[in-house]
Amino acid sequence: MRPIRTRSVLRTAKPSRITIDETAVKVNGKRSCVYAAIDLDSRLMLDVAAFGRRETDPAVACLHQLTEKHDLSETVFLVDAYGYLTALSRLG
Repeated sequence: MRPIRTRSVLRTAKPSRITIDETAVKVNGKRSCVYAAIDLDSRLMLDVAAFGRRETDPAVACLHQLTEKHDLSETVFLVDAYGYLTALSRLG
């Protein structure tokens, strides 16, 4: 699944704790879901992506983009829904 738009704020990082959340937005009458990943220690935004829907597949795509840009081998994720746990398990 490809995002509608994506923006990486930091080029590379090795965060120890990340929080990820999403919210629905409507721009010019079109509904999208914006996902954001934030490093809890530095409070910097690591990645932002907008998708046309809000399900597990966009969460997997967002997390996949994040793993391609940053070293998350020892990162702890703070998430608020089971969809992210499913997405993390799909990534391995």
